[in-house]
Amino acid sequence: MNENITKEKVHQAKSQRKSIKEKQERIEGLEKKLGDVVNESEIEKEAVIRQCDAQLYNSTSDIDTLQKALQLKEQELKHIKRLGKKILDQRTETETFFLTALSQVREEIVSNRTQYRKDAEVAYHSRMLEAQKGKAPFPRTRTFRKLPHSTNSVYSDLEEAERFDTIDEQQDISDLTWEQKEKVLRVLFADMNGQLKSNTKEKPEKNERDPSATQHRPITRLRLIDEYRRV
Repeated sequence: MNENITKEKVHQAKSQRKSIKEKQERIEGLEKKLGDVVNESEIEKEAVIRQCDAQLYNSTSDIDTLQKALQLKEQELKHIKRLGKKILDQRTETETFFLTALSQVREEIVSNRTQYRKDAEVAYHSRMLEAQKGKAPFPRTRTFRKLPHSTNSVYSDLEEAERFDTIDEQQDISDLTWEQKEKVLRVLFADMNGQLKSNTKEKPEKNERDPSATQHRPITRLRLIDEYRRV
């Protein structure tokens, strides 16, 4: 009986050792798998960190590049604004000069025309007095008001002062009448503002050899005369 109990105890011990060994092997297998998973996770973690670092570096580099480009654009914009303000100030000064000159010329025109009418009327009446005394022939009847059917009006003389078709191309601008000077200033002022247009309805000539023929032409004395001979 004791022998049977001993054999049973031995069998139980062997079974327990076998079970313990199997469990240890399973534990070792699980530990190995766990270690592999941890290693893979560490590798993936390091790869993700390197990728994030690279992206962060590239993003930082892009941000620096964009900031530099933005600074250059801001500097360029400031320069353009300063240049635009300078050009606008110069243009304003030029326009003020032309407007002042036109105002002065108009004042001279009014003054000269008033004086001319007075002098012409005094001269006409003097000639009439001389003719009545028999010392000179009677002058042609002359009117000093704007009448629709007058053939010898002092205003016809004033209109002659505006004509450009009798001007020599080499004539100095100081020899022009005030009316002609006013027109010259108007041409220059209109050309400065890009508003000069032809007063005729002529069709433009085609010039295939010279494409610049239709481009803006600079103002010259000959062109000034040509522009106002069309009036």
